[in-house]
Amino acid sequence: MRRFLSVLGVVFLAIIVVACGIFGYLGHVRSGLDASSKAFVDTSIPLIAATWSKDDLLNRASVELKQSAESKPREFQAFFLTLAKLGALKKYEGSRGGANVFLETVKGKVVTASYIAEATMEHGEVYFAVRLVQRDGEWQFQSFDVKSPAFAIATTTQDVTATREPPAVGR
Repeated sequence: MRRFLSVLGVVFLAIIVVACGIFGYLGHVRSGLDASSKAFVDTSIPLIAATWSKDDLLNRASVELKQSAESKPREFQAFFLTLAKLGALKKYEGSRGGANVFLETVKGKVVTASYIAEATMEHGEVYFAVRLVQRDGEWQFQSFDVKSPAFAIATTTQDVTATREPPAVGR
């Protein structure tokens, strides 16, 4: 019985050591993913918002986001025309969020990140909610949503498109 308990104790200790090693590794990897995904967001959003360039977004988009834009070209164009009414980027406030690593049985390791960012445009404040996916070591936008209080402050009936929030792209 004493020998059995000794073996059981060694096995239990080995499991604890392996679990600690896995958690330590994932923490280290996640830290690097947080830094790289935040750098991607804080570089890409100001570039896109500076001129509201749909090409700048599509160059950084995932396959799913590109397919969504291609399947609804009018909505995608309207989204950027509405955003252009906000004017040029005046000040980017930065982003908050982080990365996540998931292990799926079919896809294997899936790396995503979610961020919220704020900016000041010529004609109002803007709030970004973006979701990223990492493929082949490169970050890509999986969704790119923009909201602004300026969309709700339309005073004329002629400018109906500015009274609504832009359609969500990539969902």
